[in-house]
Amino acid sequence: LYVPYRILRVIVKASTDAPAEYRQTANHPSPQASREAVDESVKLEEVNPGGAPMRGADVHRAAFHGTGAPWRRRGHTGWRQAAHAELLARPVRDRASSLIGSMLAAGVVAPVASLLACMVFAPDLPVELVLWTGTVATLASWALMVPGQLAEARMEDHAPLRFMQLLLGAVVGLAAWAVAQSLYLDIPASHDFSPGPGDSLSAQLFSQRYDSLQQAYRAGSVQMPPAMYAAYFAFFFLVLRWWRLSESTRSTRVSLWLTAWTAFIGWAMTFFWWFPQPIGLMLAAVIAFTVQLSSPWLSPSRRRELAQRAA
Repeated sequence: LYVPYRILRVIVKASTDAPAEYRQTANHPSPQASREAVDESVKLEEVNPGGAPMRGADVHRAAFHGTGAPWRRRGHTGWRQAAHAELLARPVRDRASSLIGSMLAAGVVAPVASLLACMVFAPDLPVELVLWTGTVATLASWALMVPGQLAEARMEDHAPLRFMQLLLGAVVGLAAWAVAQSLYLDIPASHDFSPGPGDSLSAQLFSQRYDSLQQAYRAGSVQMPPAMYAAYFAFFFLVLRWWRLSESTRSTRVSLWLTAWTAFIGWAMTFFWWFPQPIGLMLAAVIAFTVQLSSPWLSPSRRRELAQRAA
């Protein structure tokens, strides 16, 4: 048995082992192959914008991620930091003039957007409702843009800004009530968009104040007390990060997604602090659209310039 085993072992080794010349070549490459490898590594070297050489792996990595739009790379915040530094270096006079320009633009955008929104949600176009919506949307946009733009690039804690939004929301709510009273406006309330005043969370806490409001709701239009205006707008301003809509480094000038989300919050708030719908939804969308369109925004070319400068 030993002799057949030795013969089989010799046959297997002869058929599987590499020749000695191949093993020597693999273990000790020839000088010509070494020179070719060096030449190939030299070919893979490139120089980045900063002047440091890039090895082959870095070149392939850069080619994979692309260099056409450096401001869009995931985790690349150089252009944003450069924009904030540039904003901090601006004098107070320039920032004030930019803010005043945004407020003037909002004074034009809000009435036009209110008219278009009323054409959709109130086809009969009552003049009082159009005037009320345009005025309240303008005041709300001003109340949101002023702290948002002044705190941009300076804000490290959002709590004070949210508290400021809460107070400004209450003030805007009182102003909305005053404008409605001056226009003798009964705000229309649809039964198909939201529950009645008696079904909200606030009605469970203040049930006695909602009896007369429930009767007016059944009639189709309501006159709310000033406390309800103030509470609705205060918490509506509180729950959203409105400064994201007014900062100059936002991704797009007007985001339809953020506008729709704001409108949804304006509708959902009525389950906690009741407000006639779809007027609340419409007003929320108009405010979000006005704030975005009227606030400064960095164009893609400007972002590319900042990204190249920060690279």
